[in-house]
Amino acid sequence: MRFRSGLEKRIFTHAEEQGMELAYEPPDVRIRYSLPRKYIPDFVLPNGVIIEAKGYFTSADRTKMRKIQEQNPELDIRFVF
Repeated sequence: MRFRSGLEKRIFTHAEEQGMELAYEPPDVRIRYSLPRKYIPDFVLPNGVIIEAKGYFTSADRTKMRKIQEQNPELDIRFVF
């Protein structure tokens, strides 16, 4: 079994050693959540187009921007790298 971190592996191994049954990231358990956040665009053109300037587009940035676009499909957000 492959774990995302050493800590997860240690917890799973310890639980097994104690005789506990543990399911690691069970595929049938998915919990949705939403955090209230505010997005402040870098630039807004007079026509309403939003410009987001990115020097480095991290995984967290991609997730955030995907959520913003999913929840606000009327926005025209364009990226400059």
